[in-house]
Amino acid sequence: MIVLVACLVAVSLGLGGEEKKEKKKRGEGERGKFNVEDLFKRLDTDKDGKISEKEYLESGMAKRGGEERAKERFKQMDENKDGFVTLKEFRAAMEKMMKERAKGEKKGERKRGERKKEHKKE
Repeated sequence: MIVLVACLVAVSLGLGGEEKKEKKKRGEGERGKFNVEDLFKRLDTDKDGKISEKEYLESGMAKRGGEERAKERFKQMDENKDGFVTLKEFRAAMEKMMKERAKGEKKGERKRGERKKEHKKE
């Protein structure tokens, strides 16, 4: 019985170590970094290799900023205007966004994580 438990513990520890190495290798879990392909796979909920507007709008990524803004972002990502975003289109959009964000930070504009202060008139 003790030997069986020891074997199970050893196997589970071995697998856990490999998972940590795997994640570290892909850049997951590191602050400020993400893997574009992993993000794409999470958004592609029906696993057909492309993101539909419906899939995008249902994601947490799209819910920031409101539905109209999310629809506009989707249209910008959909370069060939077929109603779907492929991994190639998604990767290009993410690269463009990161370049624009970096330019904005250099100019002293809002940094990542900062929000605009909006004052509502009552």
